[in-house]
Amino acid sequence: MLILPEQLQEVEELAGINYGPREIAKYLDIPENGFLKAWAEPGSVINKAYHKGQLMAQAQIDLKLQESAKTGNLTATQQWQKIKDARDFENVKTKLLEGLL
Repeated sequence: MLILPEQLQEVEELAGINYGPREIAKYLDIPENGFLKAWAEPGSVINKAYHKGQLMAQAQIDLKLQESAKTGNLTATQQWQKIKDARDFENVKTKLLEGLL
């Protein structure tokens, strides 16, 4: 599927605010079926842009959470630790599944 660079930027932004692929296709006014196929294809530019947008948004949230935790906000510290523990677990799983341990 042909998609313009500015549309890829919009895919990133919309994915970052939790729009689904159908909604993004409608927003961009492009054929839904073609967009969904490209979105579902690992490594496609649309798939990469979608996941990059989600990751960038989550990183911004995590940075703010970390800053709140550093200032002594107890709730933020607990949330940050919970996220860290979950990511540590996922990293160990990845190492095991990839034969890196």
